[in-house]
Amino acid sequence: MRLTKKSDRDYTGYEPVEELVKGNNASPIIGKLGQLEDIEEELGIELVTLFKALKNGIYEKFEDGEYVKFNGLCMPIKSHKLKLNVNKKCLERGNDYFYFKDYGKTWALTKEELKHE
Repeated sequence: MRLTKKSDRDYTGYEPVEELVKGNNASPIIGKLGQLEDIEEELGIELVTLFKALKNGIYEKFEDGEYVKFNGLCMPIKSHKLKLNVNKKCLERGNDYFYFKDYGKTWALTKEELKHE
């Protein structure tokens, strides 16, 4: 069940589903957001960023200053797909590990995010 709906009125692009925010019905929204925030704190990465990486791929920064993009789940070569490893708090690609805590340092969604380091 969605807790938000698309909105042209709100600058965020979303607004609460009215039925859920009347009176004491705001609790499901607060509860759901709280659970998501707990997961993000535990993993050390925003879930939106994580799923974008899995879907669209990531850039890796090498010591020589080169950047390489690794595609996401749609990459045809099975051994080169990015996989989520929640226990290690990382993305895996073959024997390579992209730890969530290193986001923006050694890997990111764009080259520009890495160049600012």
